Amino acid sequence: MSTPPASSPKPGTALLALDTASPTVSVAALRWGADGAVAVVAERSLAQRRSSAVLLRLVDEVLREAGEALGDLDGLVAVRGPGSFTGLRVGLATVLGLHQATALPATALSSFEVLATAAGAVDGDEVLTVVDARRGDYFVQRYTAGAVPVALDEPRRMPLTRLPDLGVSRVVGHSLGALRADAGWAPGTRWVEAGALAATAARLVARRDGPWDAGLLTRPLYLEAPAVGPPAR
Repeated sequence: MSTPPASSPKPGTALLALDTASPTVSVAALRWGADGAVAVVAERSLAQRRSSAVLLRLVDEVLREAGEALGDLDGLVAVRGPGSFTGLRVGLATVLGLHQATALPATALSSFEVLATAAGAVDGDEVLTVVDARRGDYFVQRYTAGAVPVALDEPRRMPLTRLPDLGVSRVVGHSLGALRADAGWAPGTRWVEAGALAATAARLVARRDGPWDAGLLTRPLYLEAPAVGPPAR
């Protein structure tokens, strides 16, 4: 059952963010100052394949370093995909459990929104966000860059060979080597390796207006059916 939207935390608060959908899993704590400045006060990251067994330990380490108790935070943020099926479920379930245990405001962002924020583009530039969908395909969405990026279209799955036809000047994602090797990109295309995204996700929600929706924690963004499912009856 979805949790009703909660009011967005105000400046002068502390946020905890998790990204377990990306190849680099990350946990970050931020303080959002009354002057509007956002500072990362603690952060941890590691390779995806090791994350599920140690995620709560990373959360504990980040909170200890930040000098924050879980119940004293002002908001929880998760990245809801697309990305690793197992990874994003682990992260969303973890943040949902923390939200239910503490009643803290919580919300979730798509990987595309966070990647667009991490692109480092000049306001107004067009950015292509990409997530590897395997077998030569990518999940993609175009954004106009800004403090809060604006989506230009709906997310979709496309083969690598068609991506240069989108005509963008900046591409952001993880492990972009295969894309860069394609000869069809326009000269001067900028490539941004995203790295850890938890801190970027927290910065983005600090900039956005409007309510948070904890119900998004129960709605992972897959964009395709899982490769395996329950057996047929």
